[in-house]
Amino acid sequence: MEQILFLTLLCLPFLLLLKTYFLTANSKSFKKIFITHTIVLVTYILFLSNYSKLLTGHDAYGLGQMFLIFIFIIIHIIVGFLHGLYIDHIEKNKQTKTTKYF
Repeated sequence: MEQILFLTLLCLPFLLLLKTYFLTANSKSFKKIFITHTIVLVTYILFLSNYSKLLTGHDAYGLGQMFLIFIFIIIHIIVGFLHGLYIDHIEKNKQTKTTKYF
């Protein structure tokens, strides 16, 4: 039972990422959103790879660095998902307003 819960929690951020891409795929700014999120993600990883000691202090085994990278990626995916929901909501409102008058 614990293994199923662990695997579900491990896969959840990636499922949210896929859902975000499906929500924003029809948006005009999908390419811009995708490029921006990729650049931010690479920036997180580079910053945490080089400067994680500023945040964790002495980290003999690198577990703090690995944990920080994992947490930053998950937070980024959750924020991106919320942004995708917002964009999807705006797109649906635009469609209903245009079809309402015609």
